[in-house]
Amino acid sequence: MPRKFIPLIAISLILMSLEGAFLNISAFRIENRDKDTIFNEETLNIEAKDKTSHKDHKDKDKEKLKDEKSSDDKFLDLETGFTDDDDLERFGGLEFNFKKSKHLRTFRNFDLNSADKQALKSVKANKNAITSGKGIWVNIWNYPKNVDAFIDRLTDYHIDTVYLQVNRSTTEVFRHQVQIDEILKACKKADIKIIGWSYAYLHDVKADADKFIKPALYVSPEGYSFDAMAADIEENYKVESVKRYTELIKAAVPEDYPLIAIVFSPQIKPVYPWEYIAGNWDILMPMIYWHGIKQRDSQRVATFVADSIHNLRKYTKKDDLNIHMITDGERTTPDEVAISLEVAQKLKVNSGISVYPEHLVPNSVLEVIKDFKA
Repeated sequence: MPRKFIPLIAISLILMSLEGAFLNISAFRIENRDKDTIFNEETLNIEAKDKTSHKDHKDKDKEKLKDEKSSDDKFLDLETGFTDDDDLERFGGLEFNFKKSKHLRTFRNFDLNSADKQALKSVKANKNAITSGKGIWVNIWNYPKNVDAFIDRLTDYHIDTVYLQVNRSTTEVFRHQVQIDEILKACKKADIKIIGWSYAYLHDVKADADKFIKPALYVSPEGYSFDAMAADIEENYKVESVKRYTELIKAAVPEDYPLIAIVFSPQIKPVYPWEYIAGNWDILMPMIYWHGIKQRDSQRVATFVADSIHNLRKYTKKDDLNIHMITDGERTTPDEVAISLEVAQKLKVNSGISVYPEHLVPNSVLEVIKDFKA
């Protein structure tokens, strides 16, 4: 073979190798992209969470927390119950509901049909509910840096309850022990109720039950405690897991301890252990979040809220269900929040209202909540 052809052959072989490597990398990326449920620039760069491994290795737990924290939007999506702007449309068939809803007239001249009026006769305001009044939610990634300013803000806007996330399945029982004690003391001194909450994956039911029970029974060094605890049940909601979790908690807390369950909007998760939870937990707190609805207007927001409340009673088969509505403070407007509160009031949401999440809620939205008569 003439020597002048040898360099050309070598270059061709190198190019073929590079092309093969590129195809392998592309296939790998596509394969892993298809395994992910969140398609955006931020989350494609985040290592997928390992939900099946729960070994007690500190380094791994720290790395997992770092991954979850690295995308605040991803964390919020876990807590809100949908992962992107398309999920509302996929899960609930909302386009159909918006067009066909029987439970809504116009939001400004809100009226009820005869069936709704009859059903609501059995609903009574539950002023004794620990969740009554107006509240705001704090997650573990966004504790207030200045507790005094935080309390002042709540007082200025007539917020009477703080819902403080204490832990989740991937953290220790008290994620921020020092800050928890500080916030407990500040809330008690300001006559503000403080209810803890735990985000329970329910892959290790016993461990998650402990993460509810220990904060429920906790007394700080200065003698302060939570008014109640709430469980956020969004990941594993198989009825057998939820039942075991419930039984472990009931066996450990006082008989009259209020059990509060944070649940999906039925428009997002119609298939859910609705009857069991309603029959074994005292108050249900649906996350009625609409910020993922595309091309929304006031009517669509009102319809989503109305159908969420109506179907909550329908799926639980309890017209007199104790409902506390968590309204949407993320990327929503004061007018939308006002509409959600108006609809909730008309449909007799009877155990209070609150807004999530505190660190994203503008004062203009809190102004609406301040004016609302819960």
